[in-house]
Amino acid sequence: MTKYFQRPYHRPDVYTILRYYTGFGRYDDDFVDRLSRHYSVLIFSIFILIVSSVQFVGKPISCFTPASFTGAHITYTDYVCWISDTYFISFDKDIPEANDFELRQGSHVIRFYQYVPFILMLQTFGFFLPGFFWRRGSSHLGLSLQKYLDQLHMSRHLLLESPSYRRELIRNVAIRLDQYFRMRPRTMLPKLTIFYLFIKLTYLINILIQLICLHYFMNFNFDIKDLVDRFIIYSNTVRHTSLQFPTNVLCDFICSEL
Repeated sequence: MTKYFQRPYHRPDVYTILRYYTGFGRYDDDFVDRLSRHYSVLIFSIFILIVSSVQFVGKPISCFTPASFTGAHITYTDYVCWISDTYFISFDKDIPEANDFELRQGSHVIRFYQYVPFILMLQTFGFFLPGFFWRRGSSHLGLSLQKYLDQLHMSRHLLLESPSYRRELIRNVAIRLDQYFRMRPRTMLPKLTIFYLFIKLTYLINILIQLICLHYFMNFNFDIKDLVDRFIIYSNTVRHTSLQFPTNVLCDFICSEL
């Protein structure tokens, strides 16, 4: 009689919940998929924590104010400039008059600094979603890949068990896969293969959409020189001026004196 090894999957512990919803410890996809749905999500989550801690706990902006401003005036200026649209004017140009609004702000208005955490959240969700669809959909197509991969993984790492027990685990997986392919009608579409290709296409669409959105909102150009100018803002000898990520911006607000 064949001895089947069954692993309890529905354990109410933290590891099972994290594994199901985040894909942690799952290997039913390739490294490129894990690079997107696991490592990218982890890196972007770290970025969200860093940026959010600076914006909501620290001091996201520090304004250069006149000497006559008190501490309350400086705090008010920082808050107003942070929630308002700041704009960038190159250092080699003169600052226009205060009543010339169009010339002062022009086309170099910076509107996305306040929304960086939310933009990163949307990007993280975009990287996470295809992997979640794969985990939800693959388990409903008649073949639990992760269950068989777990048994193969155990047969490889259970060094304290006898070789016959490890061979039995591999044999159980082979029998189940053989039964699955034998019972499936030949005229039936390969749903799991089609779904896997669809998930691959979803990963590709996610990357393209994110690149197009970044190009639209930040006016990125897809060439090497522009990428170098954007990411290498500072160097040892050259101070790079970035229109998308300026470190010095201007802000307009009305100050009434009594």
